[in-house]
Amino acid sequence: MSCCAGDEDAILLEKEGLQGPTQNRRCRDIPCLLLYIVFWIGLIVVAGIAFSDGDPRRIVYGTDSWGNLCGEKNDAAINSSLSGLDLTDYPKLYYDPDSDLRLCVVDCPTSSVADCSSNKTGCEALGVCLSSPAYNASYVAAVANGQTSAREASDSCPDEAYASNIRFGLRRCISAEAATAAAGALKAFGDATPAEEIMSDVVVGHRVIGLGAGLAVILSFIVIILMRCFGKIIIYGLVLMGLLGTLALSVVTYTRWKELDDELDEQRDAGFTPLDSDERNERFLYGAMIAAFVFTAVVWIIVIALRDRIRLSVAIFEEASSCLRNLPQLFLMPIWTNTILVAYVAFWLAVYAYMITRGDAAKDINGHAVFQDSEDSNYRQQYWYLILALFWNTQFILAFAQLTTAGAVVSWYFTRNKSDLSWVVTSSAKRGFRYHLGSVAFGSLIIAIIQLIRAVLYYIKERTKGSENPVVKVVIRCCMCCFWCLEKFFEFINKNAYIEIAIRGYSFCGATARVFRVLGANLLRVVTLNTVTTVILFACKMLVVAISGIASYYYIKNDEELDADLHYWGVVVFFVCFVAWFIADLFLEVYDMTIDTIFICWAEDSDHNNGQEDKPYFMSNNLLKFMNANARNSAGVEPMDDDVEKE
Repeated sequence: MSCCAGDEDAILLEKEGLQGPTQNRRCRDIPCLLLYIVFWIGLIVVAGIAFSDGDPRRIVYGTDSWGNLCGEKNDAAINSSLSGLDLTDYPKLYYDPDSDLRLCVVDCPTSSVADCSSNKTGCEALGVCLSSPAYNASYVAAVANGQTSAREASDSCPDEAYASNIRFGLRRCISAEAATAAAGALKAFGDATPAEEIMSDVVVGHRVIGLGAGLAVILSFIVIILMRCFGKIIIYGLVLMGLLGTLALSVVTYTRWKELDDELDEQRDAGFTPLDSDERNERFLYGAMIAAFVFTAVVWIIVIALRDRIRLSVAIFEEASSCLRNLPQLFLMPIWTNTILVAYVAFWLAVYAYMITRGDAAKDINGHAVFQDSEDSNYRQQYWYLILALFWNTQFILAFAQLTTAGAVVSWYFTRNKSDLSWVVTSSAKRGFRYHLGSVAFGSLIIAIIQLIRAVLYYIKERTKGSENPVVKVVIRCCMCCFWCLEKFFEFINKNAYIEIAIRGYSFCGATARVFRVLGANLLRVVTLNTVTTVILFACKMLVVAISGIASYYYIKNDEELDADLHYWGVVVFFVCFVAWFIADLFLEVYDMTIDTIFICWAEDSDHNNGQEDKPYFMSNNLLKFMNANARNSAGVEPMDDDVEKE
């Protein structure tokens, strides 16, 4: 197992040219695959420990101050008469943040009592005191045995009782008053987002969000069809709009500066002293005008200088549209990928829920139950292992999807008769599963390690938030920025490495080395293509988001009952836009991967073939135009206008 391409591959390519994706493959990066398998075994062990020791019912049902699950028959969690109660008929958790008292109640209080000490009867009637039937006998015994705090021994009720009800289907009593709701949610759930009204709007507007998601799916398909039919017009239209936009910006800033400058001159001629703010605005507009004209000139020069490369980007867009027209099953890839991702994340969340509810209850100074893991349980190490598992496995799933998409597009590119294609995506997935899981594990591990380092840096940043040392804050933020950039860099390299693996069957290192050579030889083309692709796909995503958001707004405004039930209609519109962006990104990512794959295929085709009978090109005539003049002449293609001028 070599890291880079072997000499035999180079000799064969030199002799026969590149005749399509390598057929005689062998398993690559086997140590990485074995490491990944061992890692999964470790994850199963961690999950088994969590499932055996954890109790997520504490999250779902809630526990009172003595470790009793609300709505359940309990065993004693601590040495207290108030622990181990039968609370089957008390399914809801009431929490008073002032007295730090958690009680299971039959139902949430429907009215408020400002001071329980002066109106104890009113609080007892609401069922929020230790004198309630569920606790009374045990409370008397606990007081007699000295198992309660001094406050609880002298007063069985909280400081106050507040009207509340169940929110969002959870079994907690949350006050309708904003301040108490915030404190109650924060303490009862350990949740840092207590904006109850926002969550309420999401629940009330769930139908609008669902309809918006459906509309986004339809719009995404419409955008894809439009790109297939009018890709060239869309790209050139956006380029023209960009050029005219920069020119308009320059003209507007010049006009505004000229108006203000003339106005100030008139004031000076009339003997008045202009305001300092007007003079500062004039100087700002003057600088902005110069910057706008310089920016406009640079943009126009770049576009003119890179016009051929922009035309290449347009041609690759058209090829991508043609590819997706022949391989519509590629649009199922995001659905399968995200289905697997959702299933894995659900499993991960289950393990996490069991892990954070591990440990036995112990008494605090107030006689309340506090759950904590034993010191020799390696909880912290297992926690970070679980975090790494989240990063590595999600990246593995995404990487395998990229490899499968690239393999299908490579097969399409190197097939002369496109009608012969059948089960291309399935064949690509089988090929990747059989030979290249190790390479996928290698590439995804690199991204996962970087993400883990970023998570550690974020953890350090949160732990040092109270630090007054500015050097520490700057260093941490700089490190976070650097590792974010490093992650984006490796995501770009990995994606192109998977394309090379799909073409030649290299190991991950060999594919990466080849990627650097290919991209280095086509640097300007890569930059231009990525810029054009990013702008076009961003514009398409924003189109889907804008239409979905506007449609949801008018839907809400035309439904008076729904509009009256919402606190902030903007919350629902925001969630619709967020879901629409996610869906559009899901489908257009296939376009992005297809474009990148076709470009690498074109670069490899032009590098190893010469258009002669012994090594013919696989590229279409549309792409052949962008080869050098000699290569096109040898292939029998008419010269381009630029070549005629050069001759």
